[in-house]
Amino acid sequence: MKYPKIENQTIEIKGAHHPDSLADKFAEVAIDAIQEFNSDLYANVDKSYLKAGKFPAFVVQGYLSFDFRKYDKSYRYELFNAVKAEVVKEFKSTFPEPVIDIEFNLNFEPSVKDNLLQNNSFTDSAYITGIVGFTEFENDMSLLASYVDDLPYVKNDYKLLLLSGEELVVNQTFNDPDEDVYEQYVTDVSYYVSTLESMSDVEVEVNPDKDISGVYHSRFGSSLFYNSSGVVGRGNQWYGFVSPERRHGETPYGKHRLHPAKYLVELAKNQLTYNQDENYEYILSSKIGDKLDNYTYTKLPIK
Repeated sequence: MKYPKIENQTIEIKGAHHPDSLADKFAEVAIDAIQEFNSDLYANVDKSYLKAGKFPAFVVQGYLSFDFRKYDKSYRYELFNAVKAEVVKEFKSTFPEPVIDIEFNLNFEPSVKDNLLQNNSFTDSAYITGIVGFTEFENDMSLLASYVDDLPYVKNDYKLLLLSGEELVVNQTFNDPDEDVYEQYVTDVSYYVSTLESMSDVEVEVNPDKDISGVYHSRFGSSLFYNSSGVVGRGNQWYGFVSPERRHGETPYGKHRLHPAKYLVELAKNQLTYNQDENYEYILSSKIGDKLDNYTYTKLPIK
């Protein structure tokens, strides 16, 4: 198999129950709930996170393209309750009673957004960058994440961080207080990493937060309790998969279905499908007011 050649890669993958991944999922649930409540309400959840110190509270900061002031208080409560109901439904297996705080801001005059939509134009600026195929490091890191997901004695709250292709730092939440479990985990993961061709010489360091919490296990990662609670945005992509060499620009999570970030993702998929040169990256960008078929497309060699 041929892989794009990128030297000294740094790659981060987060488990399904990592706070950043939960924030991604929450943003999706919130925007879908708003659209289900009233399809005419064009809203984007541009920021969402789990609030440290008020665990387990989700916070959503949304940007609206309609004048919320024209709706009475009872209507707004109905909307908030609709979003909360979907959040509880989605996360009840993880958090039996999640809390939700919502803050909405008006960032467009409604008439402007309406005119852009009617004219089939971009309503916001966005850019997406993609690379054809996976690098060998990315592929092997994904295999390692799948391996960790299948271990019966750990939770899916973990972070795998490969630094410059030389050192792998593993943060893992355990559901068993036995130190033997931790030792088994280190043994299992270290061996599996050694079987991956690109990572056979990588140094593995496992951090169970023992120095912080005094235990080898907790139900959720300690980041929730140390004010690092996961925020969806440009820095957190694709349910926790982050690689600086694989830039995605705008994250599509929590965006309205007509937001250019989502539209460009689909365009980028088509571009990558028809341009199978693994030595290049492809950049798509849009501008407010341009027609949806008028976006810039740039092909650059991977450095």
